[in-house]
Amino acid sequence: MAHRNRFPALALAALIGIGIPGAASAATQATGSYSFRTALTNADGRRAGAYEGVLTIEIASSGTVQGIYREEDTGRIIDVTGGLTGTRLWLDLGNRHVDGTLVDGKIDGYTPIGTAVGPGGVDDGYHFVAVPSEQHI
Repeated sequence: MAHRNRFPALALAALIGIGIPGAASAATQATGSYSFRTALTNADGRRAGAYEGVLTIEIASSGTVQGIYREEDTGRIIDVTGGLTGTRLWLDLGNRHVDGTLVDGKIDGYTPIGTAVGPGGVDDGYHFVAVPSEQHI
């Protein structure tokens, strides 16, 4: 009989994260498979155009991110690694590093071009935007 009454208490503890390390953070962590349409545009707006692609990632409950990025114009496939803590996201798309956020299913980030600073002290980086595949950028 005693075992029968422990299950509801454990289930309740798991739901509210009491006494189970990491339960509360795992509940708020975005996990699962995602597919995004992406655009990489000049951050300062001086250059027109965008580099477009498709990002497909898997986010584990630990926050580890793995997947692939396919460039729209060349079809080239690039391995992706990264991490997610809360809404803060970082991705390495090959040799390009992106820091940003994952909020409401959308990624908003920034990637520098090395350490270069353009004319007038303007950073020559890129704005990285990713929306769910079924949406348009």
